[in-house]
Amino acid sequence: MDSIGGARIAVDHLTAVPVDSIEDQLRALRRERDALRRENRILKIAVAELERVSERDTLTPLFNRRYFLTAIHQRIARFERHAESAAVVFADVNQLKYINDSYGHAAGDFALIQIAERLLASIRSTDVAARIGGDEFGLILDQSTEAGARTQVERLCEVLSVALGDL
Repeated sequence: MDSIGGARIAVDHLTAVPVDSIEDQLRALRRERDALRRENRILKIAVAELERVSERDTLTPLFNRRYFLTAIHQRIARFERHAESAAVVFADVNQLKYINDSYGHAAGDFALIQIAERLLASIRSTDVAARIGGDEFGLILDQSTEAGARTQVERLCEVLSVALGDL
């Protein structure tokens, strides 16, 4: 028995445990760090994709219904705070059923994509275009008066009728 600072210590059995060198420990830590960085990159990509899917339509480049409804609530809150104006427009493109029935769903999907792209090209970057149902679209026209919204709707009707005529 040994004595340290008045305390008695008894040692019955000593075992030698191999200790990795500092270099080996550092290599293992670096491998683990690199693996965690790779996993973190993969997770960031997955999160970005989930965020995109949560607010974008899966077929067209437009926002989805969920995002559209959230955007309407945001615009209402902005209107209440700052008295800013906006117009909400709904469009139902009835001829898509005819396209699906006559030419198949691939042609209908193509038509939806063409309509969505033309809608996007016809609005400002501050406006919101969304596909809210099969052949139903919603628009939020920021900073728009009623007269301005009517003019925009007339222009959109022309754009969509040309788009459907081209298909």
